[in-house]
Amino acid sequence: MASALLKKKINYTPTRFNQMLAEHGAVETARRLINSDARHKVSACSGSITASI
Repeated sequence: MASALLKKKINYTPTRFNQMLAEHGAVETARRLINSDARHKVSACSGSITASI
């Protein structure tokens, strides 16, 4: 499973993502994440990650 690889390689556990997958399925989860107003966005110009709080 991808989450086990993430945990092992970069010590990241995607708990909320896994909950969304279980509740909504892959396509709806992707749709919701793409359309969400994310707190962390990647700047298209500089390629850096910015946090909007």
